[in-house]
Amino acid sequence: MKPFLTGAVKYFQLALIFVSISSVGVLMGEKGLAHKHALEEKKQFLKRENKVLALDIKSLERKVTLLRSDRRTIAKAAKRKLGMIGPDESVYIFDREALTTDKQECDDTDVSSSGRQGANGGKAHGFARR
Repeated sequence: MKPFLTGAVKYFQLALIFVSISSVGVLMGEKGLAHKHALEEKKQFLKRENKVLALDIKSLERKVTLLRSDRRTIAKAAKRKLGMIGPDESVYIFDREALTTDKQECDDTDVSSSGRQGANGGKAHGFARR
């Protein structure tokens, strides 16, 4: 029986070495558990990103629907993007440099009974009507 035990121990040792090498390969190899874990994390990230993008798509679809049918939304977009105005609206364009100069001049002069007058004689300066 002794040769049988020696042979069994040898086979057991070989099997143990094979299992050890195989498990290292499974755990650390190119397609191992570490790689699988990294892929699972990436999958979760992509799922979250897909949810965010799906919400963005729904929001954009709502905006497109409103731009196609809602007059207020169309008018708002035309004003913002194209600089258009309504028939009863006025647009004033202010020149920042002229306004700050006028303000400084007004601060330097005295207040009269008719109100403040700057060096330009109280003329409106720095805006235009379209």
